[in-house]
Amino acid sequence: MKNAWAWIGARSGDRRWSMVLSGAMALFYGWQSVQWATRNPYIVQDDVRQHVFWAFRYLDPGLFPGDWIADYYQSVAPLGYQWLYHGAALLGWDPLTVSKYWPVILGLVTTALTWRVMIRLLPVPWVALLGCILVNQSLWMEDDLASSTPRAFATPLVLAVMDALLSRSLWGCLGAIALSGLFYPMVAVVAAAALTVNLGRRWWATCRGRSHPEALTPLDWRLAIGGIAMAIAVLLPELFTSSEFGPVISRSQAAALPEFNFVGNEYGRSFFFHPNPLIFWLFAPRSGFLWVGFVPPIALAALALPRWLSRPARARQFPLASRLSPHLAMLGDWVWGGLGLFLAAHALLFRLYLPNRYGYVPLRVVLPVAGAIALGLWLDRQMQATQSQKPRWFWPLVSLVLSLSIVVPMVPNLAVSSQLQMEGRMAEVYEFLQKQPKDTLVVSLSKEADFIPIFAQRSILASREFALPYHWGYYRVLRQRIEDTIRAQYTSNLSEVQAFLRKYQVNFWLLEPWSLSKSDLADNTWLQQFQPLIQDVSDRLDRGETPALERAIAPCSVLENKRLQLLDARCILQLP
Repeated sequence: MKNAWAWIGARSGDRRWSMVLSGAMALFYGWQSVQWATRNPYIVQDDVRQHVFWAFRYLDPGLFPGDWIADYYQSVAPLGYQWLYHGAALLGWDPLTVSKYWPVILGLVTTALTWRVMIRLLPVPWVALLGCILVNQSLWMEDDLASSTPRAFATPLVLAVMDALLSRSLWGCLGAIALSGLFYPMVAVVAAAALTVNLGRRWWATCRGRSHPEALTPLDWRLAIGGIAMAIAVLLPELFTSSEFGPVISRSQAAALPEFNFVGNEYGRSFFFHPNPLIFWLFAPRSGFLWVGFVPPIALAALALPRWLSRPARARQFPLASRLSPHLAMLGDWVWGGLGLFLAAHALLFRLYLPNRYGYVPLRVVLPVAGAIALGLWLDRQMQATQSQKPRWFWPLVSLVLSLSIVVPMVPNLAVSSQLQMEGRMAEVYEFLQKQPKDTLVVSLSKEADFIPIFAQRSILASREFALPYHWGYYRVLRQRIEDTIRAQYTSNLSEVQAFLRKYQVNFWLLEPWSLSKSDLADNTWLQQFQPLIQDVSDRLDRGETPALERAIAPCSVLENKRLQLLDARCILQLP
């Protein structure tokens, strides 16, 4: 068994096999994702429903006219992201199809950048391959890349900046940060923070003596100052552009809303304020620094790297350590820079978006890269040891653990199950609505409403998926719409239903008949956020009041199945 590892070490001078296997790994995961996403025309990644539907306007400018929701999501999309889907539309590709295939391209680009970064940090091809494997597992066992949303660009952009810095390319650094500002501005912010930390750390090294390997050179100053200046330049439009959907919600507003807190025993729609301080600061998905989604367990070997390399005497125990780049400490700069921004984001809550993102963005790259280097150092050290120093079971056990760590995530559909691919089950509803005028407006409290914009390309008044409360100007309007819909759906007065339909100029009402019962209302954790309105509705149902909408089901249904009924608003308006 050790001979096999020795063969790998002997082949470490040949980079071609490492590059080919790395690319094959990315293609394998991408192929799995595409196979799953295209097996049914009504499969869509969860976040694509929010962040991509508006791009159908590029194919047909008449879609979503005056749509508050579409206007909002288009306004918050980064400029480069808009250009991407606009360019695809010019080629005749619809946004939904692009969202299913684009992750494969991004996955290959990310793998190539990972390989380059690994080789620059430790020029050993089999370690570079290991790094590519860990990064691909991190990418495809989560939903970021598969979403084709702006955050799908986070990992490749971080790697692009790292690669430019390691190759000492000023123009490469400026270009990578500029692209970050266009596709996922948070990477530009974290890159600027990492460059600031790097500058401070190396300035201190310079103060200790020019002979120090981390001493600053004129090129280092140009890289740092140029990179920070570029980050500021690409972020200025974000800082000074006003929006009709603002302002950003404040801490006090968020703390008072059930959407950010526990609702009964359930999380709010955008749960943030966890009562446990340890979870809140470290592990909560929106507020904790260490919540990084899925990371391969063996990547946690990265935690040992600082200790192993902290002193020359320790580093000499690892023969490969002598080949490490002197710029390896750059990985720590990203973590420390992210930590500083994480604290700033908590202090300026929601103005810098979610605090967790500033740990999530750098750690999703640093942990797999540093973990692969740590494993490479450790495995090489073990291979250098004589056979008599190891028990007979040592190499079989190491091989088994590493093989399982690599093979298990490749089990068919295991990665796909983590990508939040959602299936719309009302094909007849989508097809019917597609035949209606482009200014058609649908109202519904059903989860199925989440799929209507992406599959039918028709507007909805509101739904859970689109009820993100971070911009108060946007959410105030949406919350009012939801409350008005609740009142209209459960009122016993038909004239109130008709007044609601006229106010919003609704064309169709998508209704789950059983949703008119108290038991269904009590089980709907999303609607429970809208108190005291929901309690008032529940009390009225307790008193035996019958929702007026029940009268409209039989005469006004234009489409129905076992789960849903689509009611014609014109018919409801004509009921006596």
